[in-house]
Amino acid sequence: MAFAVLRPRHPDAESAVLLGMARSLLIVACLLFLVGCGSEADYAQSSPEELFESARLMVENEDYERLHELLWTDDPRERAVYLRMGQSLGAVGGLAEAVGEAFPKDVEALKRGEGAEGLLGSLLGGRRGAGGRGGGGRAFFRNVMSAMVSDPYGFLERSEGRLSAAVLSDTRAAVLWDGEGVLPPLGVLLREEGGFWYVEPPINSPLTLRYRPQSDEEFAILGYLFDCLTSAAEELEAEVRRGRYRSIEDLAQQAGRKSFVPVGMCFFAYMQALEARDQDGA
Repeated sequence: MAFAVLRPRHPDAESAVLLGMARSLLIVACLLFLVGCGSEADYAQSSPEELFESARLMVENEDYERLHELLWTDDPRERAVYLRMGQSLGAVGGLAEAVGEAFPKDVEALKRGEGAEGLLGSLLGGRRGAGGRGGGGRAFFRNVMSAMVSDPYGFLERSEGRLSAAVLSDTRAAVLWDGEGVLPPLGVLLREEGGFWYVEPPINSPLTLRYRPQSDEEFAILGYLFDCLTSAAEELEAEVRRGRYRSIEDLAQQAGRKSFVPVGMCFFAYMQALEARDQDGA
């Protein structure tokens, strides 16, 4: 029912609602940046090494919602979406804290095992590791979800010596994990602007450029996606604190169910918006 509000049947009404949502997001973004958000802590970004250290400190200080500040964009609509992303990251952090209190032994066991670092290395480096087809793929997905709900930012806390940068120029550097490029063949770059270094999401590559949001509608759909993920994480945290789940695996399965529908709906709506863009440009 909530998604129906985003996409009314009448085209004119749809455009008005989406345009209003995009403008509202932009206003919220400007207000938050004027008054500040999260903690009062200052995080250095004058070098790639300081950028990585600031990411670790944000996690250590439980400023998960501020991680989005390390991302580069010069589009205010995109920054508004990043703000929504920050809220989702904060909600996921709250969920992880509740999981740690409810299942401390299970969380410690996950950290001592392959944990989020190993799974992240498999994902970022393009190696499936425990993946594959059939049961292996399902097991890999369960492991990823278990790591996400129990220790989502552990890889940042324990990334010293594993996360590094290869300087390409005075204003560009490539992100490395264990000495290897991240997310091949796209890669992830760092960008220097005004004396500060930022992570530049791989959205300008020829492989991904078509999927970068351009219209108010496309930005609104992405903002709605992060709102849904935030709501799901907050709901899961409340359920964990009420003692609804018997194990992290039980919680991970429910997290997958709660996120699958809104993610699928947003993906479908976004693809429709891209098709409409292609038709308008034809």
